[in-house]
Amino acid sequence: MIGEKFEKAGEGSSCWRHVIVGYSKCNEHETSWRSGLAGKKAALQAEIRKKVESCDVDVPVIALGGGTIEPAPPVATEPDTSDGYEALWRFVEEAPTLDTSKLQPFEGPDVKWQKIIDAKDEAEFRAKAAMIWVAVMFKLCLLLVAMFWRAYLLPTFLGYMLLNLPGVYDEVLILVLFAKWLGPKEVLYSAQHFLHQYVLPHTKPYTDQIAEKLGQAKPKAD
Repeated sequence: MIGEKFEKAGEGSSCWRHVIVGYSKCNEHETSWRSGLAGKKAALQAEIRKKVESCDVDVPVIALGGGTIEPAPPVATEPDTSDGYEALWRFVEEAPTLDTSKLQPFEGPDVKWQKIIDAKDEAEFRAKAAMIWVAVMFKLCLLLVAMFWRAYLLPTFLGYMLLNLPGVYDEVLILVLFAKWLGPKEVLYSAQHFLHQYVLPHTKPYTDQIAEKLGQAKPKAD
């Protein structure tokens, strides 16, 4: 993730000079973590450089503890000669600033899989819309006819009884509730299917002619 984000921002190699790895739970009274510690650090550094092509430095690796036993064990072990927290603090204090203003969101496997799932869902909705668009558009037409009848063919007092309020807010609310009842995506994709299959093929030649005439009539800059 670090490599990909900073590589896209143009800071692919320099960002690794700002990274430090800490082994936790390396307490002074325990001994198991000390076994082959230098080899573990070197192996981790080599693995990072192997896995991340943009990393051209050995990332510092430190041991961090802090856990204590009260009372202290009868035979105390030799404390680690290097203070991990002191090394961590010096690393943070001495690190130069790193520009993060150009970082983009990380698209890990979960994001990429989600995009595939979303594309699959959209394809299924469009396939469903191709089958149900007649029913959806028929219901929408009935609703529009009913609203036209309520607004223009009924006396005003009867319109108020049917909640025909001044303005378009009540009509918009009815359309929103209608779309929610049928399913917003079903209504949207059915309308798009009708538009692209039956409206645009007949209107596109005329709109292209109008756009061409407007382009010819537009004055040219000197």
